[in-house]
Amino acid sequence: SQNHVESFLKDPSSWCVHKRLQMLPVAPNPPPPPGSNFTTGQVCQIAFGPQYSVCPNHRQHTSAPQCQQLWCKDRSRKRFEPCETKPFLPALDGTSCGLGMWCHRGECVVDPNWAKACQDINGKTCKKYSKAKLKHYCGNPDFAKVCCSSCMGVKSKIRDL
Repeated sequence: SQNHVESFLKDPSSWCVHKRLQMLPVAPNPPPPPGSNFTTGQVCQIAFGPQYSVCPNHRQHTSAPQCQQLWCKDRSRKRFEPCETKPFLPALDGTSCGLGMWCHRGECVVDPNWAKACQDINGKTCKKYSKAKLKHYCGNPDFAKVCCSSCMGVKSKIRDL
C-alpha cells in the first residue's frame, strides 16, 4: 500500500534509496571478448574434457547457427561416433565465424576491429565485379582477403535485406 511505502521511505533503513548513484567511467579499452582468447577446441575441452575438440561436421547434427550451439567430438571414440553438445553451449563472444565476422550474443556479426582495418588490396579489380558476382566470389576466403572492403559491403547489404 501507499502508506507502507511512505513509512519505509521515512525510515533510516531506506538510506540506499535516497543515495545518488555515482556513475563510474566506462573503460576506454574494454577487454577483448573471451572468444578471442580461447579457440572453439579449447572451449570443448573446458566443457567436456581434454580429449574433446570441435566437431568437424556439426552441420549433420543441427541447423542452429554456429554461434548459437557449439558441437564437440570425443577424439577417444570412433571416427563416426556422434558429436555432443550441452543444452546451453554457444560459441563464446569473439569467436570467429567467417572472414571478418565474429560471434556476438549468439549471432554472427561483422567484427568491428577487423572492419576498421579492412581495405581492398587491389581496388580496381574488386570494383569491376557486380554485386551478384561479389556475393559469389566473397565466399572464397582468399578472394575476400584481397577484396576485403568490397566483400564487407556486400555482406552488410545481404544481412540488412
